[in-house]
Amino acid sequence: MTIVRVRGRDLREALERARSQGGDDALVVAQESLPDGSVSISVSVPTDPNVLVPAPRRADVRRKVWPSAEPPENGLRDLTARLVRNGASEAFAARIGKLAAREGASGILAIDAAARALATCVAIAPSPQRGARIAFVGPSGAGKSSAAGRLALRMGRAGRRVGFVGLGADAERVGLPFAAAARALGRPVAIAGDSAALERALRECSDCDIVLLDSPGDASLHSDIGGAQSLLVASAQLSVVSYLVLSAALSRRVLIEQCEAHAPLSPRAAVLTRFDEASEPGTAVEICADRSIGLALLSKGPLQEQHLCRADAERVADLMLRGRFE
Repeated sequence: MTIVRVRGRDLREALERARSQGGDDALVVAQESLPDGSVSISVSVPTDPNVLVPAPRRADVRRKVWPSAEPPENGLRDLTARLVRNGASEAFAARIGKLAAREGASGILAIDAAARALATCVAIAPSPQRGARIAFVGPSGAGKSSAAGRLALRMGRAGRRVGFVGLGADAERVGLPFAAAARALGRPVAIAGDSAALERALRECSDCDIVLLDSPGDASLHSDIGGAQSLLVASAQLSVVSYLVLSAALSRRVLIEQCEAHAPLSPRAAVLTRFDEASEPGTAVEICADRSIGLALLSKGPLQEQHLCRADAERVADLMLRGRFE
């Protein structure tokens, strides 16, 4: 018997080639998937026992190197094209491509290298500490109340004591999902229309593990931010941090304008929502990375609690390289 190694673009092609060389009596003894996606199989082929095959001389033995399906530069070109297709700018895609190229990876391995590069470029916000005071801010329709409400429910069901504060003098402007979460957990929603009321509300929540603040949406994108945001700026001594909520379904221009409009708040982290509507989900991720805003939460849609998840490097890589996350 003689062992013959045969390679094909897929298993079917490899088997057909093995059959053409060894006939119907060829027996597959090993199978291997190669980095470029092709398949290599080793088959046992019957030989004539009366024929002696001389052993090869050492000088005739050569190490078999299977060529990659494409040159390394083609693999990196495909990588940058994939990033751009999912919403990254050409400059950001080129940056990730250069970082991946430093590892010498090509083909499918370039994707893994790109995921590691993204982990160094996109910051992930740390989990809030006990006693944190987090205000969900952002434009109308981004999903602030929905994200805050779902986070509150999740923490409340995990045994955390959650405080609820609505920013603004009008209790009617408290988001419905936020108010519903407070009712479900048996907690009141304190209303704070000025610095004194906010300080009083936070003092009443001093026994809570975390305090979440809901702000009414401001549809305008002027340099002067709305009343609730102005209240937060004026109450910096109260140690309230801002989480900027952005819809990933919006265009790059609009997302940049929204970030600039809320820059006076110095957002500590970002909550990216509506990925179920986003055709280029990587845009919002890149914009936050460019402004050194760490990602805290990701949300596919506004309705289900399980659609809100913690941001991490794996989900960021899925968004930028696959256009979705699990």
